[in-house]
Amino acid sequence: MRVDAEDFGARFDRSRAYYESWLGDLTTDVPAVLEAARNRYTEMGPGLVYANEPGHPMAFSLFTCAALLCLYLELVDRGVDVHDFGARMLRALTDAVEASGIGRTAPDPRAAAESVRSLESAGERSQSAEAMGSTGGNGAFVFDVQWIDEPNGHWSMTMTRCGICHLFGQHGAMDLVPYMCATDDVMSEVQGQGLRRTGTIALGLPQCDFDYQAGRATRPVAGIFPDRIRLID
Repeated sequence: MRVDAEDFGARFDRSRAYYESWLGDLTTDVPAVLEAARNRYTEMGPGLVYANEPGHPMAFSLFTCAALLCLYLELVDRGVDVHDFGARMLRALTDAVEASGIGRTAPDPRAAAESVRSLESAGERSQSAEAMGSTGGNGAFVFDVQWIDEPNGHWSMTMTRCGICHLFGQHGAMDLVPYMCATDDVMSEVQGQGLRRTGTIALGLPQCDFDYQAGRATRPVAGIFPDRIRLID
């Protein structure tokens, strides 16, 4: 099943109220920004690498980040600073996931393990595609997932190509990508996933090194790179 422009428009509309809840802190022209960003998104969406594979484990992240990119491109044209946008976006995400109740109940370890196995399989496919030279210019993620201690929910993912970096780089928005990296920390803290990284491709490392262990404290990359991810209290 391929996701077409109309589908991407519907995706944007489902999040419109969420965007409205925080964009007013950045612009007085929220309706115009939303409409222009939606138009960008419906034009951009069908060309995204997973538009023909919306069930791919990385598709949701890429599609979500693409919508945020469209909002940012409209706001930066109106003089909004990348750090102001990124910090406000992260604060809104934190508020939203906390209000949703995600993380208030203990995660199902079987469901979590199944999700990791899905990522593991997709990672193997991405490496095969990379070995065949078919991912270099299409913006696909290339990654490897390994279990360290499955019974205790400890696993790792090494990413050597980042689809978000590829997409944002095409639009001159690489300075925003570290804030996209930080959304992983927000979800980890809420869901008790215990994510720790030394950095990411967007923060200047040759690869992203994800290390998850259920129940331990998350170590946010914002604390390691405060000059690149400037949070507002």
